[in-house]
Amino acid sequence: MITHGFSLPEKSTVKTPQFTISRNKSKLVYLPRERDWVNLETGSILTRYTPTSKHQMMMENIDRESS
Repeated sequence: MITHGFSLPEKSTVKTPQFTISRNKSKLVYLPRERDWVNLETGSILTRYTPTSKHQMMMENIDRESS
C-alpha cells in the first residue's frame, strides 16, 4: 500500500451527529418582537437567540423596507 508520506488512522474519528425527531406537536409561532419561535400553549421560547448588534440593525432595516 502506498501512503504518500503519511498514515491515516485505522478507524474514522469523525463523529456522526445525533438527531432526535420530536413527536410533540406544539404550536410554535415566530414572533419578530421576540426574535424567536414561541410555543403558544406554554409561552416557552425555542432558542433564546440573542442577535449581534450588526444582525439586529440588518433585521430592523429589512422590517422598514417591507413596511
